[in-house]
Amino acid sequence: EHPEDRVICFLNNADFMLTGADDFLKAKGTHAPLLVIYINNFIYNISGAEGFPMTPYIRKTAGGDFELPFNIPRLAEHVGADYIARWTPLRAGWLKYSILDALESKGLSFIEVLNPCLIYDTTDRRLLNASERMQFYDERTRIKNFAPAEEWDIRKSGSILLGTLVDGRKKGNIKP
Repeated sequence: EHPEDRVICFLNNADFMLTGADDFLKAKGTHAPLLVIYINNFIYNISGAEGFPMTPYIRKTAGGDFELPFNIPRLAEHVGADYIARWTPLRAGWLKYSILDALESKGLSFIEVLNPCLIYDTTDRRLLNASERMQFYDERTRIKNFAPAEEWDIRKSGSILLGTLVDGRKKGNIKP
């Protein structure tokens, strides 16, 4: 009814990876005026036969095998998002401007925010204290705008890339 309106959806690992990914895939080709802000805290684990979002870079399958999460920005590119970016809270200024850019985008926009889980109990699993978790992101991230989506895969060794991957407002940055 109001084509100028935009829906903003905040998702965490459980919302997106366990229940929302199918709906996200259905958005392919719709150019829906939707901004998805996905808070990814790398928390993946298994409870019974269900996969639940618990550990950096790796999770257990229902069969008990370990696997890595998939390339989320690549998924957003596959769906045809007009704007895709990734940031951490350490880059809050850039994140703010990405949100503003995404709101100006015509169709589906996707921003992944890599964020340490602040409520995870580190006493028995030793996932680092709060300051060590932020240092983890500071030491392992670097900004590289408009890199190919394959380079944004967190499963690869080296740096975790931050920045803007796709901005449909800038000619040549979005694939048909």
